[in-house]
Amino acid sequence: MVSTRKNYWITGFVLCLLLIGLIDYKLWQLRLPIDWFVAVNFASFAYIVSMIGLSYANPTYGATKRELAKFKVAVVVPVYNEDHVTFRAMLDSLDAQTRQPDIVYVIDDGSKTLECRDAFRAWRTQSDITRCVFIRQQNAGKRSAQAQAFRRTPDASIYVTVDSDTVLDERAIEEGLKPFARREVMAVAGLLLGLNDRKNLLTRLVDLGFVTSFLNGRAAYSAMHSVAVCCGGLAFYRGDVIRKYLDEYLNHTVLGVRTTYGDDRLLTNFALLEGWTVLSEASVGYTLLPENIKHLTKQRVRWWRSFFWGSDFLLRRFSMRRLIWWLVAWQMISFCLYTVIVPIALVYLPIRHHEWPVVYVLYMIALAYARDARYMSIKRPDQSYWQQLLTYLMAPLSMVLHVYLCTVLSYWGLASFWKMDWNTRSKVEVGIEA
Repeated sequence: MVSTRKNYWITGFVLCLLLIGLIDYKLWQLRLPIDWFVAVNFASFAYIVSMIGLSYANPTYGATKRELAKFKVAVVVPVYNEDHVTFRAMLDSLDAQTRQPDIVYVIDDGSKTLECRDAFRAWRTQSDITRCVFIRQQNAGKRSAQAQAFRRTPDASIYVTVDSDTVLDERAIEEGLKPFARREVMAVAGLLLGLNDRKNLLTRLVDLGFVTSFLNGRAAYSAMHSVAVCCGGLAFYRGDVIRKYLDEYLNHTVLGVRTTYGDDRLLTNFALLEGWTVLSEASVGYTLLPENIKHLTKQRVRWWRSFFWGSDFLLRRFSMRRLIWWLVAWQMISFCLYTVIVPIALVYLPIRHHEWPVVYVLYMIALAYARDARYMSIKRPDQSYWQQLLTYLMAPLSMVLHVYLCTVLSYWGLASFWKMDWNTRSKVEVGIEA
């Protein structure tokens, strides 16, 4: 069972103080004039510190067993060319829940083999869950697969979307339901950790950045009731929201082309139209991470494409009186700024000083450790403290990877945001050992 380490915030606070000191020293050492570059640098630093600070303010939601019992919970699992061992582990984790779902729908979207179907049938004979349904359809996309379940469960009060490669912590559903005791809450994001994080160096670095994106960015936005994306690996939505926007969800287009990915972003946008979206840090799932750079690149380019059309959707549909409008607008402004800042940092400064200024490198290292400090707050049953610390110590390497994933690939995503091909899942690409 996943838990939280106490007093971990002290580490982040101390590192932020160290970071402030390094910035002051950096400006003195480089003799930089107070111009636009320095101003943008400080604005960026202020934003990072504010996000880290807000992430600690993300509340813990509570609910009584009676309140949880009122919900009729439907788990929806689309499957396409999945590793059957991981898929069976996901099914077993549903049985192990402290609050089991009322209905489980698994929809195979035309996989090339029947291994997952056979795994489901074997699991079904042993499961304690009352109603479990397996549907196999011709390949029509993830949204079409989910709609099969949405349409068959008109009385579901909460939908839980779970990816077929995500294994749930035993309290995942219970903790994900608790925020819905507040009527304003329309969607809840779960916290995803790497299931195969120790496979190789790349998976360790991806896990560090991936988990941090939840514990910093989403946690900060959650403190403002405005999570922009509830990742499809583990997300909760009010049934009324799903049913209200189902037709638009299935027929959404970008430049006249029907969208086939970004389902989690679009569903979250619909939930935001109706109320709050929050992160439950105690609702945890373990998901498979890409194990090679090619797979990772294809995945993140797809994410960047949905970021651009999803942000455009939100800015057009939402009022400027909503906080989420300004948060997304700032994300777009930040992207524009970094298209200029990153080349300057990587090219201009080394040319001007004939080498990378040592203090600038120290600044980036301190920034990496400050940003990733909350990674150590999660106490995982599948890792020792020292194994987790080893991953955390790789924060500077993770930041280098972050530059590639969140800067270089963002240009690629913007240049091709109208393309709707997945580029992945044509075969089983990653799995776990039996």
